[in-house]
Amino acid sequence: MNPKNAKIYGLAIFFSKCGVGLFFFINTWIVIHLANNESAAAISLLIAVTPSIFFSLIIGRIADNSSAITLIKYTEFFRFSLLAIYASLYHYGYASTVYAYAFSFFMAIASETQLMAWRVVIAKNTTGEVTLRVNALTVKCGQAGVVVGAAISGLLFHSQGATITIAFTSVMFILSFLLISNIALQTPKSEEKVGTKTHTKAIKLSGTIGAGLKYIWVNPDLFGHYLLILVNINILYFSNAVLAPFVKNALGFDARAYGYIDASFSVGAIAGAYLAIELSKRLAERTIIILGLIIQTISLMVFSLSTTLFVAVLAYTGIGLACQTSIINLTSAQHITHANMHGRVYATFNMLTGIFGILVFILSSHLTTAQDSRLLFQTMSLATATLVTFIAISRRAKKLLTANKI
Repeated sequence: MNPKNAKIYGLAIFFSKCGVGLFFFINTWIVIHLANNESAAAISLLIAVTPSIFFSLIIGRIADNSSAITLIKYTEFFRFSLLAIYASLYHYGYASTVYAYAFSFFMAIASETQLMAWRVVIAKNTTGEVTLRVNALTVKCGQAGVVVGAAISGLLFHSQGATITIAFTSVMFILSFLLISNIALQTPKSEEKVGTKTHTKAIKLSGTIGAGLKYIWVNPDLFGHYLLILVNINILYFSNAVLAPFVKNALGFDARAYGYIDASFSVGAIAGAYLAIELSKRLAERTIIILGLIIQTISLMVFSLSTTLFVAVLAYTGIGLACQTSIINLTSAQHITHANMHGRVYATFNMLTGIFGILVFILSSHLTTAQDSRLLFQTMSLATATLVTFIAISRRAKKLLTANKI
């Protein structure tokens, strides 16, 4: 991916994630309004998780076996068309709870498709440090888009109403579509980049749906990298699930304070993406991972004990910053994955995260008191501290995180 394409890619990700932020806000409100029940929002979120469980492996195979950039392009056009229909239904009074759930489901499928297809495009068209930079760019532009989208949605909804907000959201995706179309025109159908480690037996399995899991089985180093990514995603899932009750019950703050704390994660994530690039030039991968886990341990514990808005925002910023060690692990995983297997390998991991998301949903529904929320963050802090200790003393972990250079 040349520098010009990288800039266009960053803008495409920004507009796409801005659309996601807008849709999340407006659809949550619409579901609650139509169902006249606050629990309907939770059901909508649960529906949005299911595609990653049931369709990830299929999407991953499609991304590997087709033109991934073309798949992304039409996925964005699909989201634009879907939201244009949604806006029309709402405007003419035909919207219902069933429709709101259905749109949540199809938007989630599109998000999963775009995510895995971009993983394939990046892995096949970048090498070395460029892969790391593009992965970091994804985080920076994506987080910025989500924050801007969430901010615009509140202002637009209160001033113009739901129909205009949905229509404006669809515009974000058509802008992304146009930018991606430009990238597609400049992306040559060249030879695919082959990973540094090729396993003939695994490649023969590439025609099956379960090829990703089989490939990981014969490439155990991949499991280590994705396991560390999963730790960060788990922390993010739990944090998102209990943040609102924590702010309300444990801290005693209002919705505005919740917005500040929630946005601080994105600030930390953007800073973490910058740091991932700079630190990779100076420190070994294992050192960066350990440093990130130490920051995570401290941030989670401080957040669990916080009583003021300043401390809570500072600690939550640290959580967002530390989670970006995933950029390092993802880049290393891409470098040791065969070119024909990127989609299916990531799809397998994505399916596991979806399953975990369901478990988080079930568990978080039982965490209602201030003590429960604080205890959860303290438990996550202790878990990451244990992981730091394991990586620091384990020879296997040391070999894994020092053998693969970015």
